[in-house]
Amino acid sequence: MKNNCIIFLLLLTISITSISCSPQSDQPVVRMNSDEVLEWVNFPAISEDGTYFLAVYSEYSCCLDLGGVLQKIKASNGKVVEEIILSSSEEIDPPFTLEKKQEILKDANRLLKEFTYHALQKLPSLEENTKLKDDRLQIQVDLANRSYVSKKFSLPKLKASGYCCGAIDDKKNCLVDQSITSTWLSKIHETFFIESGFSGQADGCDQGPFFKIVPAID
Repeated sequence: MKNNCIIFLLLLTISITSISCSPQSDQPVVRMNSDEVLEWVNFPAISEDGTYFLAVYSEYSCCLDLGGVLQKIKASNGKVVEEIILSSSEEIDPPFTLEKKQEILKDANRLLKEFTYHALQKLPSLEENTKLKDDRLQIQVDLANRSYVSKKFSLPKLKASGYCCGAIDDKKNCLVDQSITSTWLSKIHETFFIESGFSGQADGCDQGPFFKIVPAID
């Protein structure tokens, strides 16, 4: 009997250790924490079949929280096919009620269950980003003894005016260059997911984020 108890305790210890050491899921989650605040993890993500991306859009701003929007993006053309507002904007919206947050949570979970999604791998700041002679960009990263190289791509210039162009009044117009702010990779689908935008020198100049899907090449 004593030996049986010892064996049982050993098995229980192994089981608990196994559970505590098991890797966390990489599936995206929207949830409500104990303070009744909605939070989201493991974004951006890609569906197992590679047809859709999920990303949380939060407009660039130097001074205000402009809220978060869950976007479902079609991989083939980068079009946003559905949006769910996750949090309110300090600028225009009153704080969401608990009932509103529960509705949002239900809607977000419905979207997350349409496909099985997995989080993309975030890449470090890449010095390998190379600007080519034809004014296009290309990303290269080495992971696990394999090199991933993106197709060449370009980021369109953004319209700006006034102080955003370095002018002393609001009449001057100009085009400004975007910068890549974050890059993710789906190794299975060999696809890069890129966030870009513009951060200006004055209030109200920020533009973005903009998301771009770029396949890798052999």
